[in-house]
Parts: sequence; structure tokens; C-alpha cells
Amino acid sequence: MSFRWSFLLFALSFVFVGCNKQVSPTGTNQPIAENEGKTLPPTPTPPAESEAVQKYKQRVRELSEASETGKISLIVELLKGGADVNDKDDNGRTALHKAAAKGHQGACVTLLSYGADSGEKDKEGITPLMVAAEGGHVNVVGLMLSPDAVKALAGDILKEGAKSLFGEGSKILGKLSGYADATRYATDNLGQTTLHKAAAKGHVECLEKLVNLYGTSDHERLGKPDRLGKTPLMLAAANGHAEVFKFIRNRPSKTVPLLAIKSLEGKTALDYAREGNHANVLAHFNAVQPLLDAITGNWDSLEKAYKADPKTFPGSEVIAVAISDKNINALKKVLELYADRKTDEKFALLAAQPEGSYPLILNATVNDWAVGVETMLDIKWWKDQTELKKFIDHKYPSYVPLFANYIKNTHPECFEVIQKAYNPTPEKK
Repeated sequence: MSFRWSFLLFALSFVFVGCNKQVSPTGTNQPIAENEGKTLPPTPTPPAESEAVQKYKQRVRELSEASETGKISLIVELLKGGADVNDKDDNGRTALHKAAAKGHQGACVTLLSYGADSGEKDKEGITPLMVAAEGGHVNVVGLMLSPDAVKALAGDILKEGAKSLFGEGSKILGKLSGYADATRYATDNLGQTTLHKAAAKGHVECLEKLVNLYGTSDHERLGKPDRLGKTPLMLAAANGHAEVFKFIRNRPSKTVPLLAIKSLEGKTALDYAREGNHANVLAHFNAVQPLLDAITGNWDSLEKAYKADPKTFPGSEVIAVAISDKNINALKKVLELYADRKTDEKFALLAAQPEGSYPLILNATVNDWAVGVETMLDIKWWKDQTELKKFIDHKYPSYVPLFANYIKNTHPECFEVIQKAYNPTPEKK
């Protein structure tokens, strides 16, 4: 093709492209947006709420505000006017959630008296009981798990109104009992229980209330993992709540083993305390470690802890664990460590009285642990028979007949052991 024809084709293509190129209104050569100059359809307007929906939201809002501010008379007025005590706001929270969060005991009593469900969950799966525990409102926690307490307080708060609510034929107590049974073991969307909420915030009084109301067999729930495998004790450790670990030391046989549990990250409560550099928690762990060693039979570690600081070694606490579990090996190990101590130190060891319990020697007796009593009263461990008799006289109220008869009738094996230790049969020559 000749140069002339090539040039002509090039010129024509340039003209064609230029004719099809649009100039924007600003005078630049930028392309015009696809919808520029066109009329766009209006943004759809959401349908108007029906009058019924508006009234419902207004009712929920008024009851929530009254509950959050603890206005009992207004709560009653709204409930009598048609408000449902278990109506929910946009976040799924009821009036009881709001009152519990603020710790308004009177408002909670009122709502519960009208049938509020303490186990009703919001969008995150959180119940009013969890809210109360997280806020440290121990009285409100107790109310939600004790319908009889609600009834007792309702008389003072609602006066005459309480008679119609709790009168003959009323089903409210049965309803509240059902709610309490369901909510105590409820979990939220993260798999956390009410104990998780209380422990994470360090609310020991709430923990104690929950454990006591759950019953002694439920101490293990302190070791219940959430969906990340974290237990209430791990959350307490991660947040530096040393007071929670002081609490569990009073219940060593049930709670100390829980310290060995690992999360999905493979970490124990101690690991989380170390990560947060919580010295106050770590100090409690150091004190608890011998108890864990006794339960797990780690005698080398137990002996090492004793030799490191004999004066602060928690010998009595370890024996308390041994008595609770009837762990004769743990008991013998501690007595072996104390074998060379002075008589008054041995006396103090076995006469120690754990919180809420008998002195150790009596504790073993009422637990019918005859072999444990026999081990503690072994003459080979004491200085001589005089010292042993002195100890028995002191811890078994001078061994008076009335007390002796009580032990004889209720714990005969232990009685025989004590009698033999107190008045040993002379050895035949």
C-alpha cells in the first residue's frame, strides 16, 4: 500500500474517534458518567410503621425507661395499663435487663412479681441474671434465683398489690421457679454462663451467691469452658482479679483442679495471668500451687515449695484438701514435712480451722475418715503421749462424755481411733 493511502486511512480513523468522543459539561475531555444527565428513580421510602407497631415501641420504651430509673409506681401503672413485662426493645432486652443492669432491687422485685423471665435472652444471648452478675449486683442475683425472696420483698414494696399477685391460686411462684431453674445454667452466644460474667469482672460476692445457690456439687461449673475453651477462672486471671483466687482457695478440693484446665489456645489460667503480668494473681497462684500438687500427687513439687519457705507453706490448706478428698498420701506427705517442727507448730497445723468449717482434726472426724484421724493422732508423729493427750483434750472439748457420746454414736470408727490414741493399751512385756 502506498504512503498516500496509509496516511488517508489514519486521518479518517482519527476523525471517527473524535466524532464519537463526548465532552463533559465542564469543558474537559473526561467521559460523561453513564447516568449523568439522566433522571434517577427516587430512593424507596420504607413503609410507614403501623399504628400497632408504634404503640408497641412506645410501650416498650416507657417500661424500659421506668425500669432503668427504678420508678416502681410507674412500672406498676404501665403493666396494669397493658404493657407486657417481657416485651423487648430493638436489642432484644426486656425491662428486667434494664433494671438488673442498674441494680434496682425494688424495680426487679416488681417486674419479677408480674412474671418477668430472668432467663429471657437479648440478641447476644445475655439474660437479666447475667447482666446483674456482670454489674456485681449480688442482691438482684439472689432474687432471680430465689422466688421466695421475691415474694417476701413484694409485700414491703407493692403492699396490697402483692396479695393479688401471690395470693391463693396464684401461679407466679411456680413460674418464677421455672425461670430460675432454666436461667442458672443458660449460656450466651459466646457459650458463657453467669459465672463467666461475674468472674470476668471480679465480683466475688456474686460468685459466692451463685455457687451457694447452685449447690456444692456445682463448683465444677467454675471450670465450664465457653466456645473459646475459656473458663470463668481464666477470665478472672486474664483480667487480674486476684480476689477470685482467694475465693477458690476456700473451696480447694473442688476448685483447685480447675486451674489445670486448658483453653483452645492451650493455655491455663496461670498462663493468662502471666500474659497480663498480674502480680497479684500470680501471688495467689504460688499459694495455690501446693494444693494442686497435693491433688495431683506431685510430691517433688510439694516438697520443693515447703523447703523454699516453710513458714508460709499452706500446710493446713493442703491437709484440708486431703481430708475433703480422703487422700491419705497427701496427708502423710504433709505430716512427713512437718515431722521435725515444734509441738506448738504441729498443734497449730492440725488445729487450723478453714473458713466455714471445723478444725481439721474434727473435720476429718465428721467426714468419717477414720484412717485420716488415726494418721493425725499417731503417737510416732507427736513428741510424747502427754502432748498428744493435750491436743485431743483441746480439740475434742476436754473429751467430755457428752461430746464423746456424740462421736461414738455418729462416727463410731473415729471414736474408737480417738479412744485408742487417748488411752493406748500398754504394751505387753
